[in-house]
Amino acid sequence: MSRSAVSGLLVLGVVSFMARVEAEPAETSKAPTPAGAKAPASVVPLAPVTAPMLKIEQLTKADFDKLPESALLDIQGRRLPKSEFLAERKRALDAVAARLQGASATELAGFQDEIRRLDGSVVEAENAKVRAEVAKLRADSGKAVATGDLDALRRAAIDLRSRYRSASLAERIEIEKQAADLLRKVREMKK
Repeated sequence: MSRSAVSGLLVLGVVSFMARVEAEPAETSKAPTPAGAKAPASVVPLAPVTAPMLKIEQLTKADFDKLPESALLDIQGRRLPKSEFLAERKRALDAVAARLQGASATELAGFQDEIRRLDGSVVEAENAKVRAEVAKLRADSGKAVATGDLDALRRAAIDLRSRYRSASLAERIEIEKQAADLLRKVREMKK
């Protein structure tokens, strides 16, 4: 994932967590006292112990990784333990991953259906071409030429090819004319 996507998910997770925390009623932490008992007068309530808060925007990845799970982070003015922040972030990432996984599976199935449809049409088009060629060959079979004539032309073509390799320029021009004449004769035989 890109850095901006991770930052966006981080902000999304933080905002959703903040909305959930603000909707819950605040809990008070009073020590239970037995019924009818009064707290001794000498007990003075202590001020809550506050751990140093670290602004998440100012931390590098390495610094963040080094923090203990219980470290308090300042995320847009809210205090949140690192473990809870990571849990929220993981839930947000898992939700996005699940949504993307579902979308990609649906998209893949659509692509596979399209390929199957195209493969079927391509195969049918190729089959039609083959059927047409077979029909043409069957129609031309009535115009078959004598195999002896074709064999003689084949031998002449082989002879021309072997002579062409060692021929001079003038001889090559003459051999090319003879080859063209042989080709014309073969085409006439097939008609």
